[in-house]
Amino acid sequence: MNQPALAQSVARFEDDLAKLEENGEDEKALVVSAEAIRKWPTVTFFHIYRARILGNLKRYNEALKCCDKAVALVPKSFECQDARAEIYYSMGKTAEAIAACDRAILLNKDDVGGRRLRAKLNRNIGNYDKAVEDMTYVLVAEKGKRIGDPSRSRDLEMRGKCYMESKKYQLAVDDFTTLIKVRMGYGEAYRLRAKAYEAMGNKEQAKRDMYKAAATGDDWAPPGFIGK
Repeated sequence: MNQPALAQSVARFEDDLAKLEENGEDEKALVVSAEAIRKWPTVTFFHIYRARILGNLKRYNEALKCCDKAVALVPKSFECQDARAEIYYSMGKTAEAIAACDRAILLNKDDVGGRRLRAKLNRNIGNYDKAVEDMTYVLVAEKGKRIGDPSRSRDLEMRGKCYMESKKYQLAVDDFTTLIKVRMGYGEAYRLRAKAYEAMGNKEQAKRDMYKAAATGDDWAPPGFIGK
């Protein structure tokens, strides 16, 4: 098979696997990925993909072996380390997951997926400053994304929560204010900003934000609130 035809065949398998994963057809995806690996054993993507699916099915040891195969093929692949980090995260092995993220980011400093996961892991164990550092990098790296992009909203919310938990309330307010602008009608952003204002002693602004949260159409409303 010539190179263009080979590339097209591999691309078709990649598309099929992506659709199966999107539809939650993990068992079928395992069969298709096994066939792909049999055909193209040196294509790293298929080993990484299979590792992810095995991780979804909680077959963690098999998933890690797939990561080992991928790393053996491409030792400097940050995607391999990202996959390993996700599996360790699912296993509840925080230290191992952070170490895998560290290796991925060392290989590619612009690995936003690895930075997001490392931020989440550090936040879970109270390392808020480290989490903020990674989320700030991600937000700067992806500043070109359109205003309403869902991932940008999630990143702002994540960093704002880290600021809250480290008691940097004004910085949290700043992020939640930006979040309100980029995700209009998101009541949780008002509620989060209200908590930050309340922590700063600004009870009037906190109360106004709680009413604004209810006015977005959320089911929750503060006591005494009438109408929308």
